[in-house]
Amino acid sequence: MTGVKRFLISKKFLSLIAIVLCFVGALILAWGLMIDDETAVSLGKPSVQLGGGPDNIDKYRNYPPVKDRLKQSENAKVGIIIIALGTILQIATIYVNDG
Repeated sequence: MTGVKRFLISKKFLSLIAIVLCFVGALILAWGLMIDDETAVSLGKPSVQLGGGPDNIDKYRNYPPVKDRLKQSENAKVGIIIIALGTILQIATIYVNDG
């Protein structure tokens, strides 16, 4: 087995990839949650007088707070998948034989 090929299936390489994936996943999860004070103040939900409520979600889909929450949800889903892949790789490093 060549040196490069041996490195690419080594525990060290898999651990490095796993750690990077965990970091990227955590970053994606946190990205949508990191807002400044001005943004936080500008966010709000539709009031009852404006017809806000669960029955009107499609009506307010482009309303800034709703769009923000939907984006956070998308980021969280992608982040969870990346963290799961990183965790799987970390577990796989236990079983890889450096031989």
